[in-house]
Amino acid sequence: PGPIDHGATDDWLEAVGGVIQKRMSEYSQSEIRFNLMAVIGDRRKILGERISVVDADISRLTVRLEALRLDGGEASQAEATRVESQIGKLSSERTGLECMVERENGKFARYRFDNALRKHNFIPLVYQLVRGLVEKNTLRPAMERAADAAKTRPRRAPPSW
Repeated sequence: PGPIDHGATDDWLEAVGGVIQKRMSEYSQSEIRFNLMAVIGDRRKILGERISVVDADISRLTVRLEALRLDGGEASQAEATRVESQIGKLSSERTGLECMVERENGKFARYRFDNALRKHNFIPLVYQLVRGLVEKNTLRPAMERAADAAKTRPRRAPPSW
């Protein structure tokens, strides 16, 4: 009826492989509907930690670049060009990570909205809509139009599970 704690493990796939196979064998051969869920850390935290590492690398390389520019030698200029390239790559990676964080934040906002809809009681709204249609004598014609539209709508085959 709910999650089952199978204990801590270093190799999750190895540990649960047998458990999953045993569980699936309890069902008939034709059953294909299963749910498998894994609990993972918040991706926003993981991405934030990676952004911190990238920021530290950019800072370290920026200090190195300034030192190379002060040196002014030909070899230093070639190394400075290489360091600038690395900083550019890291900046691009940081931008990508920020986009991923924004996507994750958007997902969580959608989750909050969806959960609010699931918990909301729409019965008063439906009651008032039906009551308004009855008061305007438009409920029966609306129902007839819906029935006619349903007759002309192509039928979908039921799922074959």
